[in-house]
Amino acid sequence: MINPVIERQFADCTELLEAWRGFLDQFTSAVKAEDASGLTPEIEQRFMETKAKIAMLHDSFLESLKHDKNIGQNMLALVNRAITLRHMRRLSPSDQKKIEIEWHECYLLLNETVGHLGEERERLAGINEISHNISKIRETIFLQIKWFFTSIYFKIIVAVGIVLGVIFFTPPSVWDKVRKMNGVGEPYGKFLDLKRDKLGLGGPYSSIDSFYESTVAKADNAVESNTEQSGATATFSSMFEVDGQDSKDFLDAAEGFKSATITPSDSPQINVSIFYWFERDKAIQFATAWDRATFDSNNQIVQAFKASTTVLTVENVLVILTSGTEVERENVKMTVFR
Repeated sequence: MINPVIERQFADCTELLEAWRGFLDQFTSAVKAEDASGLTPEIEQRFMETKAKIAMLHDSFLESLKHDKNIGQNMLALVNRAITLRHMRRLSPSDQKKIEIEWHECYLLLNETVGHLGEERERLAGINEISHNISKIRETIFLQIKWFFTSIYFKIIVAVGIVLGVIFFTPPSVWDKVRKMNGVGEPYGKFLDLKRDKLGLGGPYSSIDSFYESTVAKADNAVESNTEQSGATATFSSMFEVDGQDSKDFLDAAEGFKSATITPSDSPQINVSIFYWFERDKAIQFATAWDRATFDSNNQIVQAFKASTTVLTVENVLVILTSGTEVERENVKMTVFR
């Protein structure tokens, strides 16, 4: 395979090596001549051109250096000190010798660099480009994976995963107990309301008021009524049993109650009774018992009331709709409580 950077550096350093040799040849000829008569303007001009080429190729040489960059930098400093051949001829023998020593240091480094670049070109020539690119891609992927698993982002994901795992795999009964804890229950309940109402992720209601505000209060023609809890539960006296209790007693034990009326346009008024429990299974227990009783043809009381009653659950809340037709109650159920 061909590496364009290595190719450019090799070509520039090879050309610089020739120019650097030319610099010494011109310097040696000037200082060893018997007099300065041979230093014509044409010779001085060629010396200026050699210096210009060295300056132009010097950056590529420095870029390719792996060590002794201070010696590489000294090459350009030496060129800048060599103002003209006449100037260099007037230097003292010790200064001229110093220039030769500095030139030789730079020459050894430059020659070594050209050799290394040549070896690298030969090594790359024996590498299949497709295999090399695949290897580089694998290396990049590995480094990205390694970076990700050692980064703060992975730690955050793990922390969030642990929290979500606790939230989703902890039994609901445990969270119900958390909601009752002093100092924790209230802020946790507000978190549940936010998660449910703003993020649409579901969850039990922190209070009957939060349920009422997010459902009935938003319905058209809805008015909160002053029906007492005992009045709303009296109808269910001796209808059926819920978890070993009379249906009325079970409803009376609800931890929160509200009532309202919803009057859809061109339809009779629908009465709404809302029963709230901390435990989510309470509402489901009543709804299940009601459904079972509606299939019991021997339960004449339930049979008389089921045509005018709709029972539904929303998380830890039980809603009982009465009056109106089944279609009208179903419409309220779907538009207000879903």
